[in-house]
Amino acid sequence: ASFELNKILSPKSKTIAKKHILSSISLNLSQPPIEFERINVNTINELNITETTTPYSTEHELEDHNMITGQLGEKFVYKYLLWKYREQSSIIKIEWLNEKQETYLPYDILIKKENEQIDYIEVKTTQLNDQHTFQISIDEIEHILKLPTYFIYRVYNINNPSICVVNNIKYNLQSTRQLGLQMTIKPVPLNQLSSE
Repeated sequence: ASFELNKILSPKSKTIAKKHILSSISLNLSQPPIEFERINVNTINELNITETTTPYSTEHELEDHNMITGQLGEKFVYKYLLWKYREQSSIIKIEWLNEKQETYLPYDILIKKENEQIDYIEVKTTQLNDQHTFQISIDEIEHILKLPTYFIYRVYNINNPSICVVNNIKYNLQSTRQLGLQMTIKPVPLNQLSSE
């Protein structure tokens, strides 16, 4: 690249280009690397998740299907965390808040540590391997902004799952590095529109 720059740039332009390249390099080095934990759970035999979801045919079945998919994802992450912290179960407690019924809280699982730190985990589940977008509520956004220990566990392909743990969410949104928020305008049926 420098050989080609020497051929086409004037001396002044070369100096400006070198400064730009050096400042870009130092800028990139000053930011901590993003390290979203990616977990391939196919190699963890002890988890033994055999429940699967089935296709849907009506809108009502789709809602039920999404609820079941979400519950399976939460159950899977809960079992994974119990397995992950099995050696530390006397000092780390895992609590699945929706185990008996939906709590509608902006997180699904708590990890309570001996030093009184609490990790808040929201589980977002998909049946696909490459669905990287998901809905997020205003309550979840508020908790992301105020809790440094708020994590999103993205479960891909619930029938053959893998997990991506999204951490440092507020920082990564501010720096627009690997995260972005999007908004969707949901269509409204014509018969529900007001005639103002």
